[in-house]
Amino acid sequence: MMNDDGIPLAHYTFAGNNADRKTVIEEVDDSRTRVCVADVVLVADERMTSSLNFGWLEEAGVSFIFGELCRIRAQVFISFLALQLTVFF
Repeated sequence: MMNDDGIPLAHYTFAGNNADRKTVIEEVDDSRTRVCVADVVLVADERMTSSLNFGWLEEAGVSFIFGELCRIRAQVFISFLALQLTVFF
């Protein structure tokens, strides 16, 4: 975790047998509790994405940027975008 100036505020380590995508909710919840911040933007790679994480982040009002390999997770992302479009129309 870094502040707007790129200064580290915290970091997380997990056991090697934990799937990255299973740590997202725990990390964001802990970050919001330990460091008083008005806004959180999660930047993560494709190993942290899942339908559960997309939905939870959206519900929690957490902004996010995920790097995705389209050929692998295209359907998850398309489903998420379809959900977003239904919110606006």
